[in-house]
Amino acid sequence: DNTVDGVNRRGRTAGYLGWKEEVAWAAAKLARPRRAPWLAAASHYPPYSYGAHHKDDGPKPATGPWFNDRPSWERTRADLLPLFQKSGIDFWLGGHDHNLQHLTHPDWPGLDVLVSGAGGGTSPYARHPLAPAGGLFVKGAGWVHLHLTRDEAEITFWHVKGLGVGKPGGRLEQAGRFTRRARR
Repeated sequence: DNTVDGVNRRGRTAGYLGWKEEVAWAAAKLARPRRAPWLAAASHYPPYSYGAHHKDDGPKPATGPWFNDRPSWERTRADLLPLFQKSGIDFWLGGHDHNLQHLTHPDWPGLDVLVSGAGGGTSPYARHPLAPAGGLFVKGAGWVHLHLTRDEAEITFWHVKGLGVGKPGGRLEQAGRFTRRARR
């Protein structure tokens, strides 16, 4: 059953050698007829985030802390998001931040960004104080589970509460859940 198509090749961002080829590959892949009701893209870095970031992500301007503001990601969003909108991508799966997030953006309707970077352990980074209200942000270890059928997607965020540095164990709890209908 072709329930989901994916777009992921090398996970590179703009600025890397071969970026133009990556964009051309994605454009060709997305131009093909869609075989499934769901379409997802994946990358290590999410296109934007509500998190207060690691030092490698650069400074967060007061005007947009939810964006990864490195020049390579500004170019990545400029090159890929129009392709994703045109093709109707439903989900962009990302990691990097050691937390769980569900983000939407008014400029990209229909695109759910799911951040599941908490499998590698807990993080001292919390929600950025200037991030917009709404969405899901869970600090700590966990993962996201996607259950996709032809008609509906059910996304559940699982958090291991009480797990942290010097704290073995913990208990599993549901941190958030949402559903959405397929567009096609």
